[in-house]
Amino acid sequence: MRVRKTGVIFFLFILDFFCVLSLSSQTKIISPVEGNWLNPQPLILEKDPDTEVFYSLTGSDPLKSGFAYDGPVALSGYGDLTLTIATVMPNDTYSMQKVSWTVSGRGKPNYIPISDDEAYVNFTETTEINIPDTVYWATGAYPDTILKDDDMQKGGVITMEGGCSIERFLPLILKTSTGYFRYILKINSNADYLLAKPVAEKEGIEFASWNYIRFLNGRNVIYSLDEGPWIQTKEPVFIDRTVAHTVAWKHLTPVYPYETESTIPTEPDIFYIPAKPSFTGIPEGGLTKDFVVAFPDNPDYILEYTLQDGRSVYLRSFYADTVSGDLVSFSPEFTVYYRGIKQGKLSFSVSIDKRPPAMPEIVADETSGFSRSHVALNFRGSAKTFYAVSEPILSDNGFDISDVQNGLFKNLMPEEFSMLESNEEIVMLPALEDSAALYTVYAYSQDEAGNNSDIEEFSTIIDSVNYYVVSDAVRKKVPDRYDESYPLGTKNNPLSSVQEAVQIGQQYGKPNLFIEGVFTDIPELLFYKDCSISGTGETRLAFESDSDIVVRDSSLYLNGCSLEKTVPYTGSVFQKNLVRISGGSFFAENCELFCSFDGSGTGITIDNGSLSLVSCGLTMKATSYTALLSSAVSDITLKNVRGVSSAKTAVGISASGGEINMDNVQLTVNGAFGRGAEFTALKWSMTNSSFTSRNAISATTAVWTDSKSVEMLENNNNYNGFSSLMMRALR
Repeated sequence: MRVRKTGVIFFLFILDFFCVLSLSSQTKIISPVEGNWLNPQPLILEKDPDTEVFYSLTGSDPLKSGFAYDGPVALSGYGDLTLTIATVMPNDTYSMQKVSWTVSGRGKPNYIPISDDEAYVNFTETTEINIPDTVYWATGAYPDTILKDDDMQKGGVITMEGGCSIERFLPLILKTSTGYFRYILKINSNADYLLAKPVAEKEGIEFASWNYIRFLNGRNVIYSLDEGPWIQTKEPVFIDRTVAHTVAWKHLTPVYPYETESTIPTEPDIFYIPAKPSFTGIPEGGLTKDFVVAFPDNPDYILEYTLQDGRSVYLRSFYADTVSGDLVSFSPEFTVYYRGIKQGKLSFSVSIDKRPPAMPEIVADETSGFSRSHVALNFRGSAKTFYAVSEPILSDNGFDISDVQNGLFKNLMPEEFSMLESNEEIVMLPALEDSAALYTVYAYSQDEAGNNSDIEEFSTIIDSVNYYVVSDAVRKKVPDRYDESYPLGTKNNPLSSVQEAVQIGQQYGKPNLFIEGVFTDIPELLFYKDCSISGTGETRLAFESDSDIVVRDSSLYLNGCSLEKTVPYTGSVFQKNLVRISGGSFFAENCELFCSFDGSGTGITIDNGSLSLVSCGLTMKATSYTALLSSAVSDITLKNVRGVSSAKTAVGISASGGEINMDNVQLTVNGAFGRGAEFTALKWSMTNSSFTSRNAISATTAVWTDSKSVEMLENNNNYNGFSSLMMRALR
């Protein structure tokens, strides 16, 4: 009500003149608080029962022209507002407080169950507030009214498991895309209240601090404890309340003035005294995230609890709970009754923590989300950390990182998490030898109350295998396909140098190279680890005149590529090569190999290795001597191979030792002296193949074998332009 009476105003004037400011007399302002809010803020105060509070919203002195506060008030003001309150104590002192805030919005979220004329949201164990996934929220007390995202939760449901014996007000803060809302939740009291104070079942006795019995009426009393001797007393009697007792007593009268051993009083008062109770239902350590029901371990005890407004309530058990996201401590003190007789005081303390801890920070030694080698992780957080690593998603040719970022690939979260022994523990994500892997690591924190944080995720591609290379011309032709912000060598940002791709790839593992475009002046490519090269689209690799491919004790697989080299005339007598294999393997499919040597040269030279050509073409030419293939102590497989060797002395295949198998091979030698194949000390087979000689000026043999060579199979072969088809040397 508004203060208007003259006498009251004069009294307040006297207070204004004489009172002393006392911080202890200040009223707790639950709402409003400072900040810029999108919704009107209610007036909700928490005051002592023996104080009076007056308030003003106009900036005027509430002691002169304010309103008396008698409960929550729904305010409707917008813009810049100021609340002034005055708390008047019984000793005529007072304190003044001010709060300024701004209301800048209209309307309210439709998921908050409150009308415009209500000051707060009534909240019980049946209430649910469903927060959208896009909205951050927090409940309960925080040091600051404007919270950071890390202090808030995102989306979810605000509930309360059970009731609470204490009426409470607590704030709910929402952060949306347009700003902040602040509402007040009222936890309505809910307990197994008794209708009235219990009536004493026995007169003439009371207890002081549990351990002392006092007999009333101010007369001498004789008493017996646990059927022991009768004793006369005027003073309180000490008893041990850790165990139960039975006390009998009788007041002395002129008829019975004193106690003797031979005379026992008739019809004494008798009272059974149970042991002092302890509370059941209190969690170990006094901390929990769950609803608490605390009650004496003896159900015959009744609890008296004094509410904030000074009223007493009587109950058999005390409920303690709060809403999702809140952290609250309860330390209620009770007056305890047994059969209506006051026994003493009891209390307990319990903290209910429903505020999840912050998510752990997953710290990786490679933070870009892409790595060429193993990734080491550790976890930072103040609570226990649990983690799980997904089964990796594998890809033989690497990932398009933009597809991963857009969610087209998603790991499944494991059902079981492991607890870290310490925050120093390292978790390693391995690089695989034969494929790219997409991993996701999941982690959450768990506090002492058992609350789990939201799950933090960290995803990374580990690809030590796949490397993409495109020429500058290809990149310029389709620039929108590539983005330099992505890791170099990936589908999204390919390398532009074949040599760089080979060198980098072999640093980390056994690389697969995917190459598109025309590349010239390629220096020597040395392979000392297993590698594959696949052409995508038109792929031509033109080497410098003094460079070639060298494979040492490893394997190289080519597919869909054209290998080229031109050696200008220098007069050199040294043998040149396009491919050299030493102790390794060379496999080519759907490839073209072309080389123009100056004096002499061989397309492929292999020593103590294996070679397989499938659906390939070989074209070699030189002025003096050339051969398509030269092998020593190696296993050779040729299928669907075309070859043209052009030189004064032209040879298709020269093989010594090992084994060679040829099927559907067409070899043409073009020169004055030509031979399709030369076999020395090896096993050989030829089927469905043809040998053609052009421009021969003397007798030549299509296939020559020495006496140590072993024919395994020879069938359906054709020979054209040779003076003889096959010559076997005599032993």
